Amino acid sequence: MRILLILLLSWAVSALAWTVQPQDLVSQPARTRESQLREFHEAFKPEYDSYLGFDWMLLPKPDESRLQSPYGIHNGFAFRQRFAIFLQNPIDSSVYRMGFAWWVERQGWQNEDFLFIPPTSEMGVVRDIHTLALTASNAKKSWAAVAGLQWQNPEQVGSLYPAEGDSLWWFSEADWKSLGVQAVFHREAWTQVRATVELEARALRGGDSTGWKTYLPDLEALVTRDSADPLRLGYRQNIWRQRLYLDGSYWVMQGEHANGSLLMYTDASHLVGLELGARRRDNGKLSWGVGIEAPFARVSFNLPREYDQLFHSHGSTILVELHMSLGAISKESLFRRNAPRSAPMETDKIKKVFPKDGENESTLGKNTSIGGLP
Repeated sequence: MRILLILLLSWAVSALAWTVQPQDLVSQPARTRESQLREFHEAFKPEYDSYLGFDWMLLPKPDESRLQSPYGIHNGFAFRQRFAIFLQNPIDSSVYRMGFAWWVERQGWQNEDFLFIPPTSEMGVVRDIHTLALTASNAKKSWAAVAGLQWQNPEQVGSLYPAEGDSLWWFSEADWKSLGVQAVFHREAWTQVRATVELEARALRGGDSTGWKTYLPDLEALVTRDSADPLRLGYRQNIWRQRLYLDGSYWVMQGEHANGSLLMYTDASHLVGLELGARRRDNGKLSWGVGIEAPFARVSFNLPREYDQLFHSHGSTILVELHMSLGAISKESLFRRNAPRSAPMETDKIKKVFPKDGENESTLGKNTSIGGLP
């Protein structure tokens, strides 16, 4: 009976799993470039020293992300492999700091699972998307300037998709305290402008750790050129002790597009959390999802972020992701990207007392205590 129930459940999950559309594989790079710039903006602040992130999506069954082509349905694997690093150091012990950032994602679809060397398939597509940046900042006055480029490199493109060539974009960013502006250009024309106002007080950036300033919202406006959704508004609001948040996005010109999430964390470092999300898709249908996140793994079901970042995935597919998203200030402060405070870390210092002349260690032991212990 158990074997029968497992087989029935496996069949039901496979039958209801989403199918990858070729047009979603073609349109995904634009969404990926935008998300890389957003993640970079959250990870890079004048006060932060470093950031390290990686994501490896696991879809163990080939019928969980099948490809729908003009020739039929094909079993295979949608994949995302991402790595991110940011490092920043003072210039000659001054208040000025220089830094370097690199975001890279390998994405696509193949009929065989792989990690390093993709197979050759007429149905498959494999591409790399890079974001590189040089940064300059002043932590004392809380300003930052960024110059960078984005590069898309097709490794293998099957016959289902239009030909892809190497493409190059460049971007710049300017931040001052809670304000930020980011612009992207392709050749001589702009393609995207993002404006942010991050009003929530963050102890990591020298703000209050408690009080009414921690309940101020973070706002975002994204304008994209030559898009069906040219204007997107974002809103993030702390509603309880920087552990419970509301997060949402709304596409103004096409109002049926929207998503929202309730985010719950165990502490203000945001290293461990639970997400409940909802997405209103192109057809007007409302879908619900849930996800659990820990420092090195994440399990999700039908979350809005997966719809945006994994080729419009939806339905019964359960995604398992090995991941890390850790920022650092010096060697004693770890936190998740965009968190307001670091993880609680304690250091115990023990001072050894040597006996003086005429004393012995047994006498010292009776009169000395460390941390309340004899």
